Amino acid sequence: MIQFLLKSFVDGEWRFNVPVLWDQYPHIVGWEKIPAWDHPALFIPGGNSPYVSEQYRDDLLAQFPQARAHVIAGAGHWVHAEKPDAVLRAIRRYLND
Repeated sequence: MIQFLLKSFVDGEWRFNVPVLWDQYPHIVGWEKIPAWDHPALFIPGGNSPYVSEQYRDDLLAQFPQARAHVIAGAGHWVHAEKPDAVLRAIRRYLND
């Protein structure tokens, strides 16, 4: 949570409504665990994205046991905006398999 908050604090300004998040925090963290999605799934992270790291791999695979990943080199978190052609190629390849 701290890493998420720090990524959203830029030049002394918050990028989201902190008072509302603070007020609603008990409801946000109180969600029930949802069952695993045991169907095919494709994740397309950018190779430079700090949000998808190796530390989450086991949790991600527990939630999406049939997941496949296609990392787009040279892209950050907004991979679809930064490398749209590469994302479309990855999706087409996945759907054609």
